[in-house]
Amino acid sequence: MECKPSNSIRLIVFTDEIAACEQSGLALPVLQKILSSCGFAERYQVILWSQWEKGSAVGVPYALVTGQVTQSAQELSRFSVCVSDYDSDLHLPQGESVPETCRLLTYSATSDNADFTARNVRNFQDKGYAFEMVGVGVIGRIQLRSGKEQAVRGSLIAASAALTCGIPFAEVLKALNEISMAYLHKE
Repeated sequence: MECKPSNSIRLIVFTDEIAACEQSGLALPVLQKILSSCGFAERYQVILWSQWEKGSAVGVPYALVTGQVTQSAQELSRFSVCVSDYDSDLHLPQGESVPETCRLLTYSATSDNADFTARNVRNFQDKGYAFEMVGVGVIGRIQLRSGKEQAVRGSLIAASAALTCGIPFAEVLKALNEISMAYLHKE
């Protein structure tokens, strides 16, 4: 009996625009840390859209993480989930909509209408930021050891993407609270 190699790695693709715009918040490396901390690093690989387009990553497209949905419906249909900024409008080509095969989840640091929100953001001077992450039916507190407010948004994006992978909310919160954001910051 011949064994066929299985491709069980799922790809989480960050659009280049969100990776560049979230450089201060470091959403991509924070997501990688969460996946590792929660034991999901073997199942998911986090890459940039430009790498995925070149075909340089091996795996099954799973989630697209973006600031604005600007991809075509055909491109979106390759993903099971699209995690997008609630505060940005969809910019699909005229007449196209998000395909039914791709579930759209949203995050926001400003609107309570998103699927995942950051509420009660507080700055503790040099000790970092704290906030509550609220999802459908769940709420948890996060304390970031970073003096940068962008870390709140980057953490929210990373946590939202991690939750779409099936990581329990409590594990995502625990991982975020254990990650020292300060060492990830590039000045």
